[in-house]
Amino acid sequence: MKTREELIEISGRSEQEIWLLAAGMLARHGDHAEQTLATMANDEIDQGNARDAAMWLAAASFLGDLIALQEKHLN
Repeated sequence: MKTREELIEISGRSEQEIWLLAAGMLARHGDHAEQTLATMANDEIDQGNARDAAMWLAAASFLGDLIALQEKHLN
């Protein structure tokens, strides 16, 4: 399993871009964001696109952090 940092490096995107992607997916898909990101990553893997698969996996790795921040600010 690759670390978050390794996935970001493989994706060729910045950490900020990945954070924004994860936040957008959470805002758009809510409770289904994690499953949506996993599906997107699997689709990219099936197509042989390692860079985009790494991008989606890195975004998924940020979801837990984003959800914790969201819950902290809502409570």
